[in-house]
Amino acid sequence: MQKTLTAAMYLAHSTWLTKGPAARFGSLKVSYDYGDDMDIPAINPGGIIIVSVLLGLFIVSLFAMALYASHVPTWTSTFKTHSP
Repeated sequence: MQKTLTAAMYLAHSTWLTKGPAARFGSLKVSYDYGDDMDIPAINPGGIIIVSVLLGLFIVSLFAMALYASHVPTWTSTFKTHSP
């Protein structure tokens, strides 16, 4: 079985190199396309600082609300689902 796969691989490569693109065009070349040049946008450091401060305030407010919600008693302890 191993020799069969090796022979099949040899025949496939042989056919590719003798009757494929290499035979038609003379050689196998790799072409590169680097694309168009583009300008990378510059980010203002002041904008980064402002957005970072706003995100920090948001996270602190979320933690404050979680702390408040965990320490305030709820009304569910007095809620009676089964009335007599």
